[in-house]
Amino acid sequence: MVCKCLATDPEDRYPDMATLAGDLRRHLAHLPLVGVCNRSLPERWRKFRRRRPHAMARIGMILVVLTATTAVVLGGVNYFTDQIAQARTALKEGQELLAHGEWQGGVGRLHHGLTLAKGMPFQHALARELDQRLRLAEQARAALDRAALVAKLEQLTNRIRFLYGTAQFPPEALDEVEASCHIFWDNRCQILERLNPGPGQPLEPGLREDLLEVAIVWADFQVRRATPAGKKAARRQALVVLDEAEQLFGPSSVLDEERVRHGDTRRVRGMPTSTAWEHYALARSLLREGNIDRATGEAALAVRLMPQGLWPNFYQGACAYRQGRYLDAAIAYSVCIGAAPQAAGCYYNRAVAFAALGHTEQALRDREQAFRLEPALATLARQGRGHPPQNP
Repeated sequence: MVCKCLATDPEDRYPDMATLAGDLRRHLAHLPLVGVCNRSLPERWRKFRRRRPHAMARIGMILVVLTATTAVVLGGVNYFTDQIAQARTALKEGQELLAHGEWQGGVGRLHHGLTLAKGMPFQHALARELDQRLRLAEQARAALDRAALVAKLEQLTNRIRFLYGTAQFPPEALDEVEASCHIFWDNRCQILERLNPGPGQPLEPGLREDLLEVAIVWADFQVRRATPAGKKAARRQALVVLDEAEQLFGPSSVLDEERVRHGDTRRVRGMPTSTAWEHYALARSLLREGNIDRATGEAALAVRLMPQGLWPNFYQGACAYRQGRYLDAAIAYSVCIGAAPQAAGCYYNRAVAFAALGHTEQALRDREQAFRLEPALATLARQGRGHPPQNP
């Protein structure tokens, strides 16, 4: 400003005193000059600091806020990116586990991925895919669990039908059956829930019959294993089990017959016997009681309803053998073998029938086949327990 005032060329000086006075006032107020160029950056900086003494603090605060905001944004982006990557990895790993049959691990990974994807913005497609995969996997797992439970129940009831009510059987086998029946009946509500085919759909007849078998045998075990002093209480408990079975599966002539066996005729419904299962279940119960003639009639009715069925023919063979009709027994057990070629008990019982007929060679072949299918039968035979109808 001083240099401008002292410039040699009048054109380079301030045009008038008012302009000079304005620049002087601006200089005193720490403002940029108008009449001359503000070339000195340090001077302009000092004027700015004097004019706005708190500006640096504000700028610092703004920078801190911007830095923190940037860090938060970058952290959020990294977090969401990592979560999305984890969700996609969970989807891939879940599919691989399911493909290898590892249902528990596969469902767990898909569920974890869905939990991650649901909290992510703009990831609706990924969440939807995970949800669909998870539902399909859970349905498949439930179906497999149900199939495994059905197989286990069928295995138990087949064991019961082969073993229970026979003339002679190993006590250790009955102990195993008793323990299994106890477990199944104690957990019947959970089992029924798992066996439920779907809302509003009835339980399949075969499963209903299998569960009724478990209830009937478990009720009978209450009495069979009771001490003489505890027989009365055991019969009451057996009737409770039969009532529970009727509440779950409806009335049946077999339940009526079992109630009579346990000394209660007041709650007998007088239901007609209409299915093959009811007839052969009654035949088994009557065989156990020694009523061979009536058991034979029930077994014949069961065969009439299911001519090629395993169990109707099995109990018809048992009745025929008890009556000394060994050829009829061998024929009935042959039908059983046709229905269940891997059932060792059918071969063994036919071997006994052939032996009674004097067909030694055929009896030996059947015994060998039975022992190949079920090596434990050889031990039972050596112990003198192999009298028909015998367990497989």
